Amino acid sequence: MVESKGAGSLWNANSWHWEEKNYSNQAKEYLKEHLAKIEYENDQPAASITLYETKEVEGTCSITVRKGKLIVLWDFKADIYFKATSKTIEGEDGVAMGTV
Repeated sequence: MVESKGAGSLWNANSWHWEEKNYSNQAKEYLKEHLAKIEYENDQPAASITLYETKEVEGTCSITVRKGKLIVLWDFKADIYFKATSKTIEGEDGVAMGTV
């Protein structure tokens, strides 16, 4: 496991004291933008899943520094729309759409 070194504010000598910053808005925007770009393809059996839209992201994200250690805390709920396709044994396309 790789340990991340944290760096606090100027007043927080050696990043020793508890310091927390809210990154909820940045994390929500990142998730909305990047979750809708996820695609997965499989060869055997031939199938693919595409996440094509992120409707709503709720939750919080914060970065905490304590004793020089960086701690990321997050808790999110998202409505993500997907489309899944597969080839049936007969060679026809099967399609499923829904939300996660």
